Amino acid sequence: MKETFKIAGMKYRIDNLKKIAIPNERYNLSKNDLKKLGVDLVYEYKFDIKSVELIPEPDNPHDNNAVKVIFNGVHIGYIKRGSCSRVKNLLRDGYEFKLDYIKYGNSKEIVEYEEGETELQKDYDEPRAAIYIEKEDNNTTKEDTKPQKQKEKLSLPLTIACIVAFILAFLSIIGVI
Repeated sequence: MKETFKIAGMKYRIDNLKKIAIPNERYNLSKNDLKKLGVDLVYEYKFDIKSVELIPEPDNPHDNNAVKVIFNGVHIGYIKRGSCSRVKNLLRDGYEFKLDYIKYGNSKEIVEYEEGETELQKDYDEPRAAIYIEKEDNNTTKEDTKPQKQKEKLSLPLTIACIVAFILAFLSIIGVI
């Protein structure tokens, strides 16, 4: 199971993002160099993920259900308002979370047209990021699997008995028995 949750309010924390942003050397590459690397979209900055924390903020004046997102020790935003309860429940139930992506700064994108021509377009994107929360669906225990195995063992003799009964019934209908 994997659920993705977007981080809101990042545009109000540009100064915080600048503290942890690392210039992306690929951003200075030419269109041809990017194509050789197989890169269609590149951002001016990248981020070295060291730590991500989700901190409930029940005293938040705007939303008592708020969940603050701290990335590498810096507050970058909040879990979007409508997702906070879900995120809190998943974390309480032992699900783990990871930063899915963080995008900030100018971007360059190779756009391909129908004629096969390409163009390098530059743009400024609002900062955005998301986390994902996942847990393997390993909810079955050894005890849960035992009844299933027993059921399989019991169903084989029952299947054989049904086949034998069918054959005997068929033979009596056609008059062999």
